[in-house]
Amino acid sequence: MFFSQEPAMPMMLFSYLSYILPYVFPIILLALGLFVFYIVHIIRNPILDTEKRILWIAVVFLAYGIAIPIYWYIHIWKNDSAEATKGDDLTDEYYEPRAQSPKF
Repeated sequence: MFFSQEPAMPMMLFSYLSYILPYVFPIILLALGLFVFYIVHIIRNPILDTEKRILWIAVVFLAYGIAIPIYWYIHIWKNDSAEATKGDDLTDEYYEPRAQSPKF
């Protein structure tokens, strides 16, 4: 190995790490922030009862990458789209969820 003209593999690995390393820490912080957001959302979700909360927390903790998109689809995206299709009881007009109603 000392007499060959090929570069050493560990040195090549370290040179590639210099390109990847600046992106690793922001991705870790983003994943940790999403984990905290979803755990807090599960705890505060009024639709879930105690058993479902415990189950969702365990599933998110054990299978984070698979459970997060499934939870988002079932409890966040579907919930907002269901609210958007509701109409006003008196006038039966469409309204946007979390939007301010017009002042009369």
